[in-house]
Amino acid sequence: MALYENLLVFAAILLSLTALRLVRRRDPSQWLYMLLVIVELILAGAAIVRDDRFLGAIAVCLCGLTVGLPWLLERAARQVFTLGSPRWAVRMTGLRALLMPGAGLGRQQQILAGFGKVPQKTVNVKISNGARPADADSVKAALAEAQRAVQAQPELRAAA
Repeated sequence: MALYENLLVFAAILLSLTALRLVRRRDPSQWLYMLLVIVELILAGAAIVRDDRFLGAIAVCLCGLTVGLPWLLERAARQVFTLGSPRWAVRMTGLRALLMPGAGLGRQQQILAGFGKVPQKTVNVKISNGARPADADSVKAALAEAQRAVQAQPELRAAA
């Protein structure tokens, strides 16, 4: 019994912190996700006040699915992308976007999908050559080279 109550209070605190962060940012693309988190917070509060185990279980599960799991997926996707597997990172961020409806992750997903279609050999060669641009001109040159590489491959051109 005590574990359930502690878990419900933890979920309510996590939801309130997430709602506070979303309200303070006032990002218009995340209003639907903010509304979802606030509804979940109200649900958790009602479960605490009414001592309803069913509502509490729903609130804890929804909190885990819409706040906890996306946070873990974001961390894992960053780690996988750093390790050199952009396709897995794109899959993880796609699942994260699915679990966070209305969070405005569509644009980010399009960009990452483009990264996922770049051949891994090209990425490894660029990293092994130590391609680190030092100034704005070399950044522009690197971007132009990447655009030429994308235009040279038909499957990448369709994604761009």
